[in-house]
Amino acid sequence: MDLIEGCTSPDEMSALVTAAKQASVRLERLIRNIVELGAGLTVAMEPVSVTESVHQAIVALRAVHPPNGVQVEVMIEERLPPVLADRNGLVRVLQHLLENAVKFSPSGGQVEVIARRENEQEVWIGVRDHGIGIPPQEASRIFDQFYQVDGSTTRPYSGMGVGLSIVKLIIEGHGSTINVESEPGSGSTFSFTLEAATP
Repeated sequence: MDLIEGCTSPDEMSALVTAAKQASVRLERLIRNIVELGAGLTVAMEPVSVTESVHQAIVALRAVHPPNGVQVEVMIEERLPPVLADRNGLVRVLQHLLENAVKFSPSGGQVEVIARRENEQEVWIGVRDHGIGIPPQEASRIFDQFYQVDGSTTRPYSGMGVGLSIVKLIIEGHGSTINVESEPGSGSTFSFTLEAATP
């Protein structure tokens, strides 16, 4: 109340309310991410449709992180078999990768979600953006908890450095590995493979 009483104009009060709302959103997201870190340790495998998981992740993305002019294109191979995965875990992985891709894409840019057969036993899933990219010296550290790339090109982008660590935890729980290919100024592709549920 003291802060509000100290405001000298409606503009100052509006700015204070906006800052409080933003802080509340950040705290809520931090709590959600911490809960997800714990949930990522539990993986219940079952046949899961990649197409359905991608669409659920896009719906969740739009609810918490509107694309703001970034187009999300879904490129899923026809007759793609279901994969053996934790249903909620796969959606969380895709949502975090999409949030990351959208965050580092320019307005009017494009993000692609790609899924195809890697071979008879595996399905390859990737999220590609065409944004600022990742410096080579940072690529091995971006999956560390609470780590953020430190540089003038990334400081304008908000985040707490938890999303990619959640992705890594969940994917490793599936017996797979999260990979990143990136070039500064040309975007990034995060990908992983999952076992096909049917031949």
